Amino acid sequence: KIFFVMGLTNGRIRPEDIATMSLVMEAAPEMGRSCYAIIFNQVGQADMELLKDPWEKRQLLDMMFEDASFPPTTHIFFNPINETLKEVKNALPPMQSELRSFINKFPGIRITSVQVVQGRAFKKQLKKQEALMNRKQKEADRRLEEETQKLKAEQNKCNQVEYEARRKTGELNASHKAVEDEAKNELIQKEIELQKLLEESKMSKVEQDSKIATLRAELESAVKEATHKLQRELQQNNDDMQRELDKLQNEKRQQREEELKVIEQRREAQLQEAERRFAEQFARMEFCSLLCTPIPMEFLV
Repeated sequence: KIFFVMGLTNGRIRPEDIATMSLVMEAAPEMGRSCYAIIFNQVGQADMELLKDPWEKRQLLDMMFEDASFPPTTHIFFNPINETLKEVKNALPPMQSELRSFINKFPGIRITSVQVVQGRAFKKQLKKQEALMNRKQKEADRRLEEETQKLKAEQNKCNQVEYEARRKTGELNASHKAVEDEAKNELIQKEIELQKLLEESKMSKVEQDSKIATLRAELESAVKEATHKLQRELQQNNDDMQRELDKLQNEKRQQREEELKVIEQRREAQLQEAERRFAEQFARMEFCSLLCTPIPMEFLV
């Protein structure tokens, strides 16, 4: 069973650990994918909390396996630091049960040949891994900056949405309060009216009968007054209509008399004209008769 024990420095894998793994894998080419295990030892509490996020854990492993010259593995264990062993010398604590279970369950591999590892190769591989890690770190920083900008934009958008939501909530609360106040005022008015009705209902029967009689008398008086007023108005209207009718009849009678007078004058003038013409005609007839009468002879001698 092959285990690579590695460490984390501020959440980053140390380049010398990657260089060591690369040299060992080159010396034992029979080790393929998932034929070895990795134990990250003495992981701090902050890094353990960070690695609970699947995205952060994937970013760490991608940085280690992305450009590596060896195949990746799925057998990885993060062993937290034992705070009780700080500044303690020559201590041999018992192995944690989770770590023991991880080691026991790892299947292992049979290796038939191993090449010799050159010391100078380690330095070369270390420089290569340091350059690779720096490049990956810069790329990670760039991605982090982009994600940060995106998060800021999303945060601004969320702030705007939250502001609009608070504003609308405030408007709804104000509207709700206005409706609630109106309902309360209406309820108070109804309670006052109900209290008034209850007080009125407490009157004795004699008071109720007296009030009813008074109301009935007032109603009858109002009806009589209205009836009399209506009769007076009707009589006044009848008188006005009769006066108008009499006036029209007098005017019509006067107009008729004037017309008869004019007709009589015309008739009198026509009679006088006829008598004058008759007299003239009669005078002509007499004169003619005198002219036509024979003269006796004795009047001619």
